[in-house]
Amino acid sequence: MNKIKINSYSCENDTVKTVIAVSGDAEFMSMFREAESELKLRYSIKLKDIPYSLGVIPALSVLLPVAWIFDAEIECDELDKAFYNGIDGIKTGYIDMYPTMQFKGKVSPGKIVENKTEGEKCLVLFSGGVDAFNTLASHYSEKPEFLTIWGVDIAPENETGWSVVKKQVEDISGIFSLEYNFVHTNCRRILDEKKLNSYIVAFDSLYNWWHDFQHGICIISHSVPLAYSKGMNTVYIASSYTADDKGTYTCASDPTIDNKFRFSSSIVVHDGFEFNRQQKIENICKFREKTGKDIPLRVCYESKTGDNCCRCVKCYRTILEILAEGADPAALGFDLFNDKRRKKMMKDLKIFRIPTYRRLYQITQKRLREVYTHENCPKDLLWFYDMDIVVNKKTKAKKFFRYKRKFMRGCTKLFGIRW
Repeated sequence: MNKIKINSYSCENDTVKTVIAVSGDAEFMSMFREAESELKLRYSIKLKDIPYSLGVIPALSVLLPVAWIFDAEIECDELDKAFYNGIDGIKTGYIDMYPTMQFKGKVSPGKIVENKTEGEKCLVLFSGGVDAFNTLASHYSEKPEFLTIWGVDIAPENETGWSVVKKQVEDISGIFSLEYNFVHTNCRRILDEKKLNSYIVAFDSLYNWWHDFQHGICIISHSVPLAYSKGMNTVYIASSYTADDKGTYTCASDPTIDNKFRFSSSIVVHDGFEFNRQQKIENICKFREKTGKDIPLRVCYESKTGDNCCRCVKCYRTILEILAEGADPAALGFDLFNDKRRKKMMKDLKIFRIPTYRRLYQITQKRLREVYTHENCPKDLLWFYDMDIVVNKKTKAKKFFRYKRKFMRGCTKLFGIRW
């Protein structure tokens, strides 16, 4: 049988280390970078003495999805009772999300330990994006602390990229007088994600290991040592999708998965699932009006400097959503957005962007029509106000994206690349 064993665990000062050893058939072994590896989490604070039963949860959360898919047994000396009792619920979430796949495997702890979190604070897993800011706006009165992870979206070796994100989070925490925390992790250096991508595309050509199978419980698990140390009994993870999307997406972060994650006496809340993206922008704009503070959203995946470039599809979409609320993008993190870029954005959206995210733009258009009458709508938005998005399919854009999608699917199938 395929087997994963927690060989050793330690917690010293700000660092939690877990040594993982794997054995089994060649295919299973090939999904790991090494037969023995060390998961290392280094926090920005000195931790309490995190007991083994809680400290191994980040390692198990990296390992569980691959163990289920390859029918492996995970062995550890001890495990937190709340987390252990929640594993079947998490697995059921995966089974419901991927009904054509089999999820087997099991966790075999030598001892089940009951722990208690001493405190009533709350924590927000914070990236600085729309979803995270919506969660902050919803729970600001609770005075949450932030936890931002280095080693997930930004490689653990990328000090330049991390310094930009770190400063942004520090600035945001200063603006709202909230405490912030960081953790450096090598959680994406344990498994061979390229090989896992190649394996799972046999089930669906667009599956991606990190997005579809790994990231939800992996990210949440990094909150465990911090929450136990600082007495946080609630952890919020912001939703990426909405209840209206249910059944149309696959994702490793979902209410049916995240809300089953428990540890010590703390709970996890998959937050904001009831809101679509436009509603989240509306909430953020109202939050800005209420607090009187500018909000530095970070949504761009093109910029190398940490700024929003104001010319990629993600920036365009977010700016349009902000404009539909009658708000100023410059007050919400889009400092580079000027008249010249606004003119180019409108031109680009007319030609290329609308067909790509037609349903999302329909929601934004509906909001634009609620906020403005035709008479008082900004002139450069009238084309969007009047457009029949369902039937107005630009021929040039339609052909471009059809061929682009075919190319992307081919690359995913052949090379395991997710776009």
